[in-house]
Amino acid sequence: MSGEDAKMPCSTFQKQELVIQDITAKINEATDVREKAELARKLREEVDTFCSCPDRDEEDSGCNICRIIANARVKTADLIIDAEKLV
Repeated sequence: MSGEDAKMPCSTFQKQELVIQDITAKINEATDVREKAELARKLREEVDTFCSCPDRDEEDSGCNICRIIANARVKTADLIIDAEKLV
């Protein structure tokens, strides 16, 4: 999701999304698996902000979308971290 597409009304999402996009870009640019894994760990830390959001409302569709996005990013970060073990 690009910054232009990020129209979630949640201020936590908007703030963290910019940081996550930056880390994701760096992961994509990195050529070394270990460097990618280190960045993936940082990504995981930032995504944890969504997972532990104190304002999360189970009834809010925006919160549910945010959780889906966060879970996908956690899985992606974990795959990159696991790939480091194969090297």
